[in-house]
Amino acid sequence: MRAIKTILAIIWAILFLVSSNAAADDEDMFKKGLQLMDQQRYDEAINAFSKAIEIIPADFQAYNSRGVAWALKGDFARAIDDYNKALELRPHYAEAFNNRGYAHTQRGELKAALDDYRKALEIDPFFVDAYNNTAWILATTDDTHLRNSAQANTLAQKAVELEPKIASLDTRAAAYAAAGNYEAAIET
Repeated sequence: MRAIKTILAIIWAILFLVSSNAAADDEDMFKKGLQLMDQQRYDEAINAFSKAIEIIPADFQAYNSRGVAWALKGDFARAIDDYNKALELRPHYAEAFNNRGYAHTQRGELKAALDDYRKALEIDPFFVDAYNNTAWILATTDDTHLRNSAQANTLAQKAVELEPKIASLDTRAAAYAAAGNYEAAIET
């Protein structure tokens, strides 16, 4: 009995070390991918994130980040595929919803984009970019079924309250203009 316990302890220790090394390798590849994206070396970043995914197939952040790299290359279909996989692995991942919404926006799929931005806000009601992205579409779209200047103003104001940065103020100005309040748009 003692020999069996010893063997089981050794097996457990080996499994722990192997899984720890895999996690460390995954983290290294993930960090490398982020660094490569910062350097605008998107193909290499995609390769690094792909290696991280090979090491840990359930790495939802690697899928999301690889999706960002695809989007930065302009390949929004592949970006959406990666965001879908990230959301399959982690269904309440606000960042992936927001990123997928951006990819849909770039493809002209504004209804799908708005749905994704709204899901991101349901998950994280302090997600400034999701407020901004939603407000921008509602204020600037030519689609009269989607355009809603009142809602755009409300959402843009929330973004400014949360984080008064240039992007939020720009969206707020667009929302004012969409509502016909040009003085406030210029002032903003």
